[in-house]
Amino acid sequence: MAVEDEPDFRTVLEQWLSAGYELILLSQGQGLLEEIGQLQPDAVLLDIGLPGLDGVTLCRRLRENPQTAATPVLMLSGMTDEETLSRAREAGASGMLAKPVERAELRARINDLLEHRTPRLRAA
Repeated sequence: MAVEDEPDFRTVLEQWLSAGYELILLSQGQGLLEEIGQLQPDAVLLDIGLPGLDGVTLCRRLRENPQTAATPVLMLSGMTDEETLSRAREAGASGMLAKPVERAELRARINDLLEHRTPRLRAA
């Protein structure tokens, strides 16, 4: 599952990931909170700079929910300053990648998160 508000990058994510994963793309964070309980994704990709509920807030809420507390969360951001990295870590992010991200690096990080996740893997 990925939450990205930028249409062009959502298209890139779909092209890069839909062939190897069951990918659900959302354009806003509220949709994640509404659907995550039903969908129970194996991992979540979050853009830090989402409008409304930003990625840090969403990650924090996922960690506070017993149903999603162990779900790996990979944060994506164009901001790589120490404050942004610190906020992501404090929110409980499993990892962070700076945009623009390379396809191979993104897939490798996702695979790493999934390998360390317990049974419900969906990678193809």
